[in-house]
Amino acid sequence: MPAITAIAIGAGPFALAGQESGVWLELAVFDKSHRPGRPKLNSIRAVVHADETERVAALQSGDVDLIECVPWQSFQGIEANPKLRLDRAVGPFMALLFNGQTGPSKDPRLRLAAA
Repeated sequence: MPAITAIAIGAGPFALAGQESGVWLELAVFDKSHRPGRPKLNSIRAVVHADETERVAALQSGDVDLIECVPWQSFQGIEANPKLRLDRAVGPFMALLFNGQTGPSKDPRLRLAAA
């Protein structure tokens, strides 16, 4: 696992344990989480599959437990598989991420104001 060069900022039950940019990200239980006994998982590993065909194939083969951004062409095949479940949500998925290391977002007041 590559060395972590920055400390992840967060307030949830997980903390960044390792990453390879554009390939994978691993989160481990944050020992100072405010909910004793939570989370029930020891870690989460997110793998990047930029190609939608590859992403769906990884789900269907069991290499991954879930995917997001399922292409509409794959809905029928996923729904037909009794081992899989397709959940749908209306509307866009949006996130706002800041680079807290450099630039104006280095100032925590800016991040707080945006939140």
